[in-house]
Amino acid sequence: MSAHDGAGDVKKRPRGKNFRQTDDERLCRCWLSVSQDPILGNGQNLDSFWSRIADLFNEGVAATDPWHHSAASLQSRWSPLQAAVAKFCGVYSQVTEEYHSGWNEQMVVEEALQRFSIKDPRGEPSRVYHRGIYYAWHPNGSRIPEA
Repeated sequence: MSAHDGAGDVKKRPRGKNFRQTDDERLCRCWLSVSQDPILGNGQNLDSFWSRIADLFNEGVAATDPWHHSAASLQSRWSPLQAAVAKFCGVYSQVTEEYHSGWNEQMVVEEALQRFSIKDPRGEPSRVYHRGIYYAWHPNGSRIPEA
């Protein structure tokens, strides 16, 4: 019997499920919502910032549900998303600096998304993942091109 098998030990919640591509999109939306809060602004400390993101992300999900994610889990997941957002911003800047007669904003974004080649964090070719990146870069969801 190990030292951790005693009757007074607290049982940890089993590890949550891996993130789905729709979770990436939702995480981007939650991150935007909390980071752009005009009342709290940049006066939030890191722990309360991620706690607020977790609260928003997990709305309507029981803490025992396997799709519930902790603030630490969400913060860890955000790292590759943030790197991908930075990469997309670079690709978007390249496309906007090129001359494309008659192109509107939507056409520029679609071209940038086509050039934006990245695998999702699971190593799979990205499809919906691009939509999450686009949400983080441009929160106007009504203009998101279909992947």
